[in-house]
Amino acid sequence: TIQVASWTSLEKAKIDMKELITLGFDTYIEDFFDVNNNIQRWRVRIGSFKSKELAQNVKNKLSKFRGEDPWIAYIK
Repeated sequence: TIQVASWTSLEKAKIDMKELITLGFDTYIEDFFDVNNNIQRWRVRIGSFKSKELAQNVKNKLSKFRGEDPWIAYIK
């Protein structure tokens, strides 16, 4: 799974997700409560990949589209 962004606003996360879907990415939102900072966050994530290589390829494409460097989150 690639984590693209983490927002404190669900609306911003939804806008981000819709833009990524428009670009053809399999995107979803995951809620997360940051206990250390006592803040609710919404993570914008892409896919579930069969290999790190596939995830890396998508990550590289995302970097070109967004001008940011998302990270690969290791989720089982």
